[in-house]
Amino acid sequence: CGISLAARPGRSNHESGLAIDTSQYNDWMNALEATGWSWLGEPSKEDDSYRNPKKGEWANSPSGKYQYNQSFINTVLQMGNIPDFENTILTKGFFSESLKNHPNNPIAILHVDGDLYESYMDTLGNLFSKVSKGGVVVFDDFLAKKVEDDRWPGARKAVEEFFGEQINELKTSERGTPYLIKK
Repeated sequence: CGISLAARPGRSNHESGLAIDTSQYNDWMNALEATGWSWLGEPSKEDDSYRNPKKGEWANSPSGKYQYNQSFINTVLQMGNIPDFENTILTKGFFSESLKNHPNNPIAILHVDGDLYESYMDTLGNLFSKVSKGGVVVFDDFLAKKVEDDRWPGARKAVEEFFGEQINELKTSERGTPYLIKK
């Protein structure tokens, strides 16, 4: 078929049903959804911006170079020499469902990277209470300095709503990334 070996036998997303190659992507979407496949998050009105985000566009990096799936994340963690990588458990699913069953362990650093309003609200609602006193919550999808052409306005709005007046306690990294130290 002209496709070289991309994964060891037994380790391919194709064998597990997590991936499919087709040149008729749009023709397959409805059929796949009917059998339980899901696409990445749907933007809400809070996410409206100049980007005009669309449902499913988070399946790939903005450059199109990377596909965000379990295989890719495993590769990134492995290449990053993450200690005890073999015992890392990735949970597939939307934040609204998968985080409900997150272990009740203390969190020292919570890096919130959900792009969308609902993803941020689900993450904060399910995990912020588990952040230890003195723990750090990093917000990935917007800069501390508010700009008119914010790429991820829903993420900012969720943080503003969730924290209320506590929003004034946000600190800013050298890069401009906002973070909060939990009291």
